[in-house]
Amino acid sequence: MTALFDDNIYPPVEDAIDPGVVASLQFAGVIRQLACADGDDRVALQALIDAAREAVPAADHVSVSTVLHGRRRRIDLVPIIGSDEAADDVAVIESQTHGPAHDAARTRRPVLISDLTSDVRWPLPVSQLTMTGIRSALIVPLGEPHRGEAMATLHFSADTPSALDASMPAASVVGAFAAIGLGAARQHAQYQDAIASRDLIGQAKGMIMERFGICSDQAFALLTQLSQDSNKALTRVAQDLIDAEGLATEK
Repeated sequence: MTALFDDNIYPPVEDAIDPGVVASLQFAGVIRQLACADGDDRVALQALIDAAREAVPAADHVSVSTVLHGRRRRIDLVPIIGSDEAADDVAVIESQTHGPAHDAARTRRPVLISDLTSDVRWPLPVSQLTMTGIRSALIVPLGEPHRGEAMATLHFSADTPSALDASMPAASVVGAFAAIGLGAARQHAQYQDAIASRDLIGQAKGMIMERFGICSDQAFALLTQLSQDSNKALTRVAQDLIDAEGLATEK
């Protein structure tokens, strides 16, 4: 009688599941970590880098840069984190020159460079990138769904030519998951900021109510008027009042 779980008939689960599915499950955990970083962004971003390297094994180096959108469609790249020194160097070069990463962010399309020594599309950036020792690169833009623009770039690079030629599908999947995770992290940070602002304004309102014997609506109206008169944000006015009260108490 054949054993119910004979490995010759039923291979181990990890061998039966498509590697892409395994990577997707790993990234689901990374997304949760990014969305709930609670100030420990570096650890969450390192988890993203580690998962990206595992999902695209042909890449020797991986880095993430955030994209800043300025006037007249100006785009600036700011390195966030890299897997190693070479990845950091690549990210810095990309931030200082208008190269493939800028084009990936601008067009919101992946850019593949099979051989940096023969590519002629970005002469200056590519010549500088080859000085780091890398010979091929794949840059994936991480889109911001609600705004239709890139919020970051995910840069894969390899030390040998053509090493990443077959990695576009996997890198695109990684980019999609990374975009979700970074977008969730941004929303989480905005939510945390909103809570902090609410608490700050509430504390200032309480001080005004106690000092002048007025109701909550009147205190908020006074804060708003102070904000307009001083041309300062409401949270800044609230913080100034709290700081002034603290100094008065100390005296």
